[in-house]
Amino acid sequence: MFNLLNRRVDADELVCLDFFRLRCLTKLPGFFDASFWEEIVPQLSSSAPAVFHAVIALASTQRSQEYTSCMRKGPDNPFIDYNFEIEKWDRFALQQYNKSITRLQSYFEDTSHESVQIALITCVVFICIELMRGSYTRANVHIDHGINVLKTLQRKRQTSDISLRTPRKAIFRVTDPKTVDDHLLEILARLNTQCVLFGYPSRYIHLTEARTYSIEAIPDTFDTLQECRQYLEVLLNKTLHLIKKFTGDTPSCPMAGFEDLLTETREQLLQTLNIWNSAYEKLAQKTRINITVYDYIALNLLHIWSIKVEIMLRTCPAPNEPWSEMAFDNYTHLFEEILVAASDMVMMRGFPGNFDPGDAKCHIGPLNFCVDMGPVPVLYYTALKCRVPSIRRRAIQGLRLAPHREAVWDGIAVAAAAETVIRLEEGDFFGSSSQSPIHGEVIPEWRRFKDVRIIMEDGLQPGGKIICRRKRENSFFSSLLGDDDCSRWEIVEESFQCGERLSTYTWSNIQDMYKAANMFPI
Repeated sequence: MFNLLNRRVDADELVCLDFFRLRCLTKLPGFFDASFWEEIVPQLSSSAPAVFHAVIALASTQRSQEYTSCMRKGPDNPFIDYNFEIEKWDRFALQQYNKSITRLQSYFEDTSHESVQIALITCVVFICIELMRGSYTRANVHIDHGINVLKTLQRKRQTSDISLRTPRKAIFRVTDPKTVDDHLLEILARLNTQCVLFGYPSRYIHLTEARTYSIEAIPDTFDTLQECRQYLEVLLNKTLHLIKKFTGDTPSCPMAGFEDLLTETREQLLQTLNIWNSAYEKLAQKTRINITVYDYIALNLLHIWSIKVEIMLRTCPAPNEPWSEMAFDNYTHLFEEILVAASDMVMMRGFPGNFDPGDAKCHIGPLNFCVDMGPVPVLYYTALKCRVPSIRRRAIQGLRLAPHREAVWDGIAVAAAAETVIRLEEGDFFGSSSQSPIHGEVIPEWRRFKDVRIIMEDGLQPGGKIICRRKRENSFFSSLLGDDDCSRWEIVEESFQCGERLSTYTWSNIQDMYKAANMFPI
């Protein structure tokens, strides 16, 4: 995997390279195309010292965090000094990080395409390290800068006629990444979308290839899971911008120059989603012939995310219609479908082959990190937007039972944030019957939060703060009296503390916990 013939490597670096190969790569790439991490990064590590030291720093960071997770329930090996190991690998990670930065200086001075690529690959590894450490704002700055550099490269490659009509802030993603640039753009674009969902601003709109601005040009069937995922992400990105556009909120990116890209209405995007679903079903049937465990999980993830996109579109108001949180009550069946699909994925229900949890390469710790999409944002969305007490609490339980991290999304942290939102929304409204309220009882509009923003403490501290916005109870009369917009909204800030993370677990442990928590239908 790593060609070290032309490089002197010390013992600790060798340990980290093995750790990267055997531990980091079991989860870091996610369940879709892993060629960037399994092929491109190792290849360039052998020739580019900046990439090599960045990879060592990443592995050392995760190694330290696995020792930290072992300490949460007490040391499981009396012959290991956990405090010493944590301090050692943290220090080693910092040393390697600094070595990588030093080596990068020569690439910054060289403006060749290869030098820019190496700098950007190092940047992607740095983003992962910052996210592992909980430095979310710094990671988002790296993502934005990386996309901006790639956009410059992309414009240089385009012919002059395309360049004239290509918006500067549009990210054109190819459905079959082959070049290093293609893979870099895919990873950075995906991280950008994850950050937008979490609440960080973005200047970009995502599009699939340069042949058309419309995503209605979805193929009749998808060739790969990667292509299927990309079209869904582009649709998700357009949905996010549509919601910003028609709810009267300040958009997450300047809208000037995007009007021609955001012409699809809610109904058109729903029609596009139907086309996507049809192509997805054909791909699923084709994939099931020789399906692997990773493919099965990927298909379920796509299904879960597509349901979320459908809910977002169906609850988005038409132009000049007011936003109403009550609209989500019409889609309880879709929230329930999300939980069922998530349970199917965990329990491997419907997997056509023989599944042995011991062979699933999932002997992982709770601080393990994935750079790709997963179920955490969708379960969090379910807990926030579905006001059926039993469903939203099952979503939180699902977050607690798999408390890993997906880019900026920390499962155990967002579970605590969602629980705080539920407490603030419900209060004593349901009395002692919060799990099964009396028939006809629904939380009124004025108690429901429209927006919830999470602000995490840096450094994976066990807490954070939520900033929520909801209509005041008398907002209708305030609008009649001509009061300003601020008087119609209540801003609520509340701190929260994360629960205790589970110690290192296996796939079998997760399944047992799902059964114990009644997380799946009988």
